[in-house]
Amino acid sequence: MAVVSRTASQLAATVDEIQSSGSRAIALAADVADLGQVEAMMRDVVAQFGGLDILVNNAGITGMSSVLDSDPVEWRGIVETNLFGAYYCCRSAVPHLLARGGGKIINIGSDSSLIGYPLFSAYAASKHGLLGLTRSLAEELKQRNVQVNAVCPSFVDTDMTPRGLRERALPKEKVTEVVLFLASAASDGITGEALRVFGTQDMYWYGSQRMNLLQKSLSSGAHAARERGHVA
Repeated sequence: MAVVSRTASQLAATVDEIQSSGSRAIALAADVADLGQVEAMMRDVVAQFGGLDILVNNAGITGMSSVLDSDPVEWRGIVETNLFGAYYCCRSAVPHLLARGGGKIINIGSDSSLIGYPLFSAYAASKHGLLGLTRSLAEELKQRNVQVNAVCPSFVDTDMTPRGLRERALPKEKVTEVVLFLASAASDGITGEALRVFGTQDMYWYGSQRMNLLQKSLSSGAHAARERGHVA
C-alpha cells in the first residue's frame, strides 16, 4: 500500500501500523492539487509495486463562510484539492489499472455530496462534483473491468469534524469497512454508486433558520481574533 500526503513525515505512524500487520507500505509526498506531482507519485508507486490495483481518493479540506464573506482564493483551493485532486489521481491511475486488466477507484465523498449545507458552498460544490466524476468515470470504464464508486459519510471522528460534534461522529472503522468492501471482489457488480454512511446521525444538522446564529458566531470569533492581533 502507498499512502500519500503533502508531508510524508505525517504518514510515518500509518506506515508503521500497516507494516505491523504484515503488509508492505510506503509513504510518498505529493500535493494532489498539482497534476505534475500526482503523475510523478503514480509513476513511483507503479515502479515500486509493479502495478496498481486500487485507488482511494481521500484527500480533502474544508472551510466555513457565507458566499458573501468568502475568500475566492480559499474557495478555489477547496475545489482544487477535493475535486481536481481526485480528477488528477483518477486520470493518472486509469492507464495503470487498465494495464492490470481492471481495478477499483473509491472516491471519498461526504454527506455534503448530497446535502447543500449553508456556509459550506465550496465544500458542497466540490463534493457534489466528485459524485459527477464518479458516475461519469464509472460509465467510461465499466466495460474494461474498472469499478468506480463513492463513499459518502457524515461526520467522522477525525480532526476535520468540529470538536463539539465529535462525540456523535462515526468511528473511522465504520467508513473503512465500506471502503474495504468496495475494494474487494465482492463489489465487482457495483459501479457508479454513492454509498451513504450516516450511522445514527441526524442529517441537516443545521439549516437556514440557524445559519444566522452560526454566521454571527463566526463573525464574533473573527472580530475577537482581529482584536487580539491588534493588541499583540
